[in-house]
Amino acid sequence: GSLRSLHNNYITLPVLFVMVSGHFPSTYGNPYGWLILLGIAAAGVAVRHALNVAEQDRPMPWLWPVAAVIFVATALFARPRSAPAVEGEVAPSFTEVQLIVSQRCLGCHSEQPILAGLSSPPKGLLLDSPEHIRAASDKIRANVVDSKIMPLGNLTAMTDEERDVIRRWLDAGG
Repeated sequence: GSLRSLHNNYITLPVLFVMVSGHFPSTYGNPYGWLILLGIAAAGVAVRHALNVAEQDRPMPWLWPVAAVIFVATALFARPRSAPAVEGEVAPSFTEVQLIVSQRCLGCHSEQPILAGLSSPPKGLLLDSPEHIRAASDKIRANVVDSKIMPLGNLTAMTDEERDVIRRWLDAGG
């Protein structure tokens, strides 16, 4: 029984990460989410092994930097990235962007959301006027363009082409 207990404790930190990963869009919203999970699990196993051998008075201090390097490399790999702007690319009009926002975002992010179960816009973010859209441009870039986590679960079926229109508008100073 104690051998099983020893082996089980190696997976404790990775399992805890999996349990909370739903709160971190860079993990589940990434096409390489499985690789990110593998990196976090490897870092967790290295940390747990360092703790296990330290408890047995056989410290391996080199495991701590190894775990840190694995974790930092995984975090850098997981960070959201925008597609680079193409020189000479024509910026879309605000009207085009506003049309996409009205079709894909206003179900939740309006004064009176129409999506079932919502009585107010999530995080208080309104996108129902040009001023609101412009004021939220950083959040729009992070959540719609970079991480692609919005619309949530892509419930409104936003296409990559629509995301690209928003990206080009933002790149042009939107």
